[in-house]
Amino acid sequence: MTEGFAESHRTGATQRPAIEPVASSPRAGHLWSDAERLVPWLGLVAVLIMLIHTVNLAMGYPSWLLRRFFDVNGEANIAAWFSSMLLTLAGLAALACAVRSRELGVAQYRVWLAVAAIVCFMSCDEVAMIHEQLTRAVRDRWLGGRLPLPHGNWVALFGPGILAVFAWVGMKLRWCLQGSSVAAWRLLLGAALFVGGSMALELALNLMDDHHGWWLARVRTMLEEGLEMAGSLCFLSGLLAHLRVLEKVASDGARVASEGRREQRQVVGNVTEGKR
Repeated sequence: MTEGFAESHRTGATQRPAIEPVASSPRAGHLWSDAERLVPWLGLVAVLIMLIHTVNLAMGYPSWLLRRFFDVNGEANIAAWFSSMLLTLAGLAALACAVRSRELGVAQYRVWLAVAAIVCFMSCDEVAMIHEQLTRAVRDRWLGGRLPLPHGNWVALFGPGILAVFAWVGMKLRWCLQGSSVAAWRLLLGAALFVGGSMALELALNLMDDHHGWWLARVRTMLEEGLEMAGSLCFLSGLLAHLRVLEKVASDGARVASEGRREQRQVVGNVTEGKR
């Protein structure tokens, strides 16, 4: 896998004369390995949050405190903070991919910078409600106080642009992830889950009327938030898997360079001995 990754980037790598391959420190390798082990535990926390919300909902919200802190459809609570934190971790992992790719001389490292910026913006939106505020601003300023849909108007207004950006990034990432198929599939699955939860299910609420009842709307909300958290976790796992590949490429490059220097020193030593 790592050989294919290095080969696929040979033509796109920036030429940097007199710069030797960057060594992969054991500490860095252990860091990303330990981070990958955290993903299942983060998934367990996500399941726990969803379980608390579901049980409290099924019992008719007997605990106001649990509803306040664990309502997945709420804002400024533990559930919203956790969702934002998952996206922040994914943004930091994408930034690490950009830094490591640049050290390896991969020309497409800027794509990872774009991914990091997008994911960190999504993290901010999770707690600052940016898309809701922008939707209200568009409604009041340009739409005369009216919106086209009863629910999910931000998807109608900004969805095409968001999907266009995601498609552009996906096409660019196709080249960055050659030789890293596990990471590619996880990133694709994570993006699909997040978009499906945040946009498709948001629009699906418009297909429900009062006859469908309050419970069905709540189930849709749980599915939406659950898919978003699952997508974030899968995306984070994919980024960490790609970091492992980058570390392996750096380690192999450093080993080859070290062996080459050792052979060169040996040849020089033999020549010196012959002259004596």
